[in-house]
Amino acid sequence: MRIAKMAVVGIIAVIGILTLIGADCSQALPLDANFSANPTYGDAPLEVQFADRTAYDPETWYWEFGDGGHSPEQNPTHIYEAPGTYAVSLTVDEGEDTGDTETKTEYIIVS
Repeated sequence: MRIAKMAVVGIIAVIGILTLIGADCSQALPLDANFSANPTYGDAPLEVQFADRTAYDPETWYWEFGDGGHSPEQNPTHIYEAPGTYAVSLTVDEGEDTGDTETKTEYIIVS
């Protein structure tokens, strides 16, 4: 009888641990905005292809290209008309105020 009680207590403990793990695993992981561009330097007019590299799955994207241009596309192309050094920002969101922004300063260099 004592062994049976110990087995029941052990099973209840395992169920409790699995329940805790399940609760933690069900929480959404935060976005981690990231991106790349190609090319990152060249002569004007410079056409640049941007690629979203955000961890997890955002629902919206907002790019700021540093020259006044912007885009809501996931992987936009942008043309830099004037020489200069430009910072680029990507803001991603998955709803319910769970967004993130990545800014790369002096990222695009146009001669």
